[in-house]
Amino acid sequence: MFRRGNKDEYEGWWEAVDGSPSPDLHGKIEWEPSADGGTEIDLLVSKLGVPDGAEVDVVCEGNVLLRAPVTGGKARHIIKSSEGHTVPDLAGKTVELRYGSTVLATTVLEPD
Repeated sequence: MFRRGNKDEYEGWWEAVDGSPSPDLHGKIEWEPSADGGTEIDLLVSKLGVPDGAEVDVVCEGNVLLRAPVTGGKARHIIKSSEGHTVPDLAGKTVELRYGSTVLATTVLEPD
């Protein structure tokens, strides 16, 4: 278990961009150590104005970090380095939530 305020845990709350088709979206993304000694990215977002079955991407510096399916207007997905996923350091980075080429929201990951 990790303590709240641990400098190794970073989170960002999504903020819809102007003109987003999901102006009321709510959620966050976390980058943190995982219990198995690696790192993980955890995406949780709701009130997505995209069709069920569609996929949203988390993008940083032009690279897609993860792709998550949308069900009931929500997307939840976790990737872990220990499972072979590339999990880059997101501390202090700006990330985007995209549906295709459309940016839905952005955030900056800051210490939790």
